[in-house]
Amino acid sequence: MKLLPHLFGIAGVTVMALGTMLNIAAIILIGGLSLLAAAILERDPSRLETRLGAFRRTLRNDRAALEEDRTSAARLRELTNNLTGGRQ
Repeated sequence: MKLLPHLFGIAGVTVMALGTMLNIAAIILIGGLSLLAAAILERDPSRLETRLGAFRRTLRNDRAALEEDRTSAARLRELTNNLTGGRQ
C-alpha cells in the first residue's frame, strides 16, 4: 500500500507535464493561425496580380512605347525632309 501514493504522484506529474506541453502547443498553434489570418485579411485584393495580368500590362506598355517610337520616327523623317528639301 505504500506504493500507491507514489504511483499517483508519478501519474500526477506525468499528466501535468503532458498537459503543459499540450497547452504550449495549443498556444503556438492558435498564435500561428492568428498571424496567418491577419496576413490574409491584410492583403488588398485589388493589388493581387496574376502572372497573366502582369504580362498583359507589360505587353500593353510595350505596344504604347512602340507606337510612340513610330510616331517620333515619322516626325523626325518629316523634319529631315523639310530641312533637306526632300533630298537625302
